[in-house]
Amino acid sequence: MTIFSRAQNIKNGTNSLNIIIDKNVLNAEDQNEKEIIKIWNSYLNSGEYKNPKTIYWDRSEYPIPDYFLWPVNIKNLKSRTPKVQCTIIGIYPTENNHYALKTSLTRSGANGEIVLKAIISVFAKKINGDYLLVSSSQYHKGLWKKNM
Repeated sequence: MTIFSRAQNIKNGTNSLNIIIDKNVLNAEDQNEKEIIKIWNSYLNSGEYKNPKTIYWDRSEYPIPDYFLWPVNIKNLKSRTPKVQCTIIGIYPTENNHYALKTSLTRSGANGEIVLKAIISVFAKKINGDYLLVSSSQYHKGLWKKNM
């Protein structure tokens, strides 16, 4: 039995990052939330990091919008030892027609305890009919401009 057994698993290929949705994310099957989770899952499993031509991120403000994830070393999540577990711990609507998505990165410790490595916050917004991921910097910059 794994320490992450009480959540919904997102079905991916055998060489994919295992992403689960925490059981407390009650809105994960709602239409908008489901679309956003799908694009986040696709991005994490794409291997497409720091790509200036990304199809997953809104590039209107930053040429490489996922650069803020470099401290997490997101490119190597699939191959880390001990194995890293990505868990979606929250998704909810925010200001300016955005959604916030929170993901925890954990691993098992030497004594079987859960070790929290990071909590990643990304945003998403529907642009031209499709959801795109939005960096925290871009989201907060938009709020700042709105409140000026």
